[in-house]
This record gives sequence, C-alpha cells and structure tokens, in this order.
Amino acid sequence: MSARKENYPGHRIREVWLFIGIDSDGDEGLMAMRGPDGMLMPLVASDEVRRAQLEPIAVDIAAAKNGTFECRHFVVATDDGGEPPG
Repeated sequence: MSARKENYPGHRIREVWLFIGIDSDGDEGLMAMRGPDGMLMPLVASDEVRRAQLEPIAVDIAAAKNGTFECRHFVVATDDGGEPPG
C-alpha cells in the first residue's frame, strides 16, 4: 500500500512488521511506546507507511535502553501457497 487511506476501507491485513527489542543479553521482546493516556502501544505495522513511521521511534527506544532492535516482517501463508481468503 503506497498511501494511507482513511480508516482503510476494504483493507485486509496480509502482512505485519514487528519491532523486536534486543537487550545486551540477547533477550528479545516486542517494543512498545507509551501513548498520551499512558497506555502501552506495541510497535506493529500492517503497511509500509506505518512501518516507516514507527522506525524512528524504535531507534529512540533502543538508544534509551542501550539495546538494539530488528524489524521482522511476517506474511500470511496458505497451505497451497495461494492467496489467503477474504
């Protein structure tokens, strides 16, 4: 998806990007940021636009924690290798 659509009408999530924090011991966890209301929001994207928006946040979090991170890409798979339903 090249441009963000308002409320994603008809959007189907077929892939996600997860920002994984890695500490000095090599332990991993899903990175999250605290929203204005104090709620934790995981760094997960379902399109390239959002992935690009979250990357600088992941960089800042990793730097503050003296760690690193990886952005891992997962794609919906089907048993026959075809398109998922829907």
